[in-house]
Amino acid sequence: MGFGTVATHIILFIALLTVTTSVAVLFKGYVDSSGSALKTQQQFLFDQLRTSVEITSLSFNSSADPQQTHIYVLNVGKTKLDINKTDIFIDGIRFARNDSERIIRVENDTDVVNKGIWDPDEVVFIQANRKLSSGKHTVLVVTEFGVGDSEVMST
Repeated sequence: MGFGTVATHIILFIALLTVTTSVAVLFKGYVDSSGSALKTQQQFLFDQLRTSVEITSLSFNSSADPQQTHIYVLNVGKTKLDINKTDIFIDGIRFARNDSERIIRVENDTDVVNKGIWDPDEVVFIQANRKLSSGKHTVLVVTEFGVGDSEVMST
């Protein structure tokens, strides 16, 4: 074996180490990002399991202009909720979060822990402004974790 053969083997060995190191670095990045995504998903599922809301009162005011549906929702779970990520549906029609047809706020007399955050045992008031035909209507309130409650009201 001559010097040329040894030099070739050394060059090939260094190239192999470089490729192996590059692959290891790429896999480490993949594993790190997968672990982060898994942790995020686990936290979401944990919050989802600890979330529960209950519509405690539902009324309709047909004499107001526009007509108003008043909804009171109690956080009976153990998770703090963001009222700005709460969705309201009446008969399957969603009120957009930035829509002027809806008002949502934590009731002042229950907002004792974190002002503006929907903590456990606090009540949220929702006013949905939309004309409804007479008859039965289904109202659904859904939290940021996909957990909700629905009630049927008559107008």
